[in-house]
Amino acid sequence: MTRLPDRPLEDSRSDPSSIQEAGYRFPYHYIPRTKADGMHQSVTLRWGYLYLSYLRFLVRRLEEYDFDSLLDVGCGDGRFLFEVAVKFPDVRLMGVDSSERAILLARAMNPWAEFRCDDITRPTQAHGSFDIVAMIEVLEHIPPAIMPAFVAAVHDRVAAGGRLIVTVPSHNLGMNPKHYQHFDLESLIRTVSPGFALAESFHLNRKSRLPRMIDRLLTNRFVAVREPHLLAWWLGLYERRYLEATASSAMRICAVFTRTS
Repeated sequence: MTRLPDRPLEDSRSDPSSIQEAGYRFPYHYIPRTKADGMHQSVTLRWGYLYLSYLRFLVRRLEEYDFDSLLDVGCGDGRFLFEVAVKFPDVRLMGVDSSERAILLARAMNPWAEFRCDDITRPTQAHGSFDIVAMIEVLEHIPPAIMPAFVAAVHDRVAAGGRLIVTVPSHNLGMNPKHYQHFDLESLIRTVSPGFALAESFHLNRKSRLPRMIDRLLTNRFVAVREPHLLAWWLGLYERRYLEATASSAMRICAVFTRTS
C-alpha cells in the first residue's frame, strides 16, 4: 500500500520549507483575479461561521466514540476529513465522492488521506467497512428514486456495531435549488431505515435575527471584516448562544445512528 504523507499540523514553523508547505492548505495563488468591474484579491464566505460551528461540533462528538476508521461519503473537497485528521492522527481516513473535480481538490488539500471518485451504489466498488461512516450535508443531494439503493450501499460500509453520522438541512429552511429535499428528524429516520437505529440527535444552528444582522455588518458590498480576533469572538459567541436549537428553529439536523443488522 502506498504510504500517505504525514497528517496536518495546526501550525508548522520549524523551517522555511515547512512554512511554505503549510501555506498550501489553501490555494492562495488563485485569490488575486480580475473581473469586469476591476481587480479583486480577497475571499470571503458570509456563512463561514455557520460551517465552522457544526464542523467543530461534529469533531467534538467524535471525541465521545472509540474508533479506528472513518469513511466520509460525499466528502466533497475533504474539509471535514482535514479537521478529523488534525484531531485524530492515528485513524484511517477515506473520502468518497462522485465528483472527480471535488476529489482532485480533496487530494490536493489533504494528501494524508485516501480519496476515491466512486459511485458507492455500484456493486464493483468495495471500500471495506468502517467504524464510523459520515454523511455531512449529503442526503439532500440524492434523488429520491435512488435513495434506497444509496442508503443500502452506505449501510454496507458501516462495520457491525458501527455508527453512521448524518447532517442534513432542516425543513425550516427554504428549498435550495441544489437540493431534492429537506428533512425533519422523523423523515430522516425513515430515510435511513431499516438497518439503523437512532442513538442520538441534535438540532443545530438556530434561526435568529441577530446572526443575520451581524452577517451583513461583517460582510457586505462595502466591507469584509477579516480581523481574526473579532471573527473568533463572533464564532465563539455564536456557538454558545445559537448553535443549539429546537426542532422548530433549527437550520440543520445532526443524527447519530447505530447499525442494527
